[in-house]
Amino acid sequence: MEYWFCEGLLNEFDRISEAQMQGDNIICSLISACLLENDGEIDGEDCVKMHDEIRDITLWITRQFEATENNFFVKAGAQLFQEPDVKA
Repeated sequence: MEYWFCEGLLNEFDRISEAQMQGDNIICSLISACLLENDGEIDGEDCVKMHDEIRDITLWITRQFEATENNFFVKAGAQLFQEPDVKA
């Protein structure tokens, strides 16, 4: 969620704690809609993963968009354990 905040997706809040609560609500909504599923804990942090079908659709859409905009990098099977150090 820190990445979302840094990207400006949760900028409407004055406090990081409020942004965290909104991010948690978004994740819970995605789990309730079966777009994400619980995947246990790593180092005391709750983890989620994307359903295979949703992932396939997301990759398909991303590839279609990437063909014209060249904005995405997709590496199947890669796991992200911390936010990437990327400069815009």
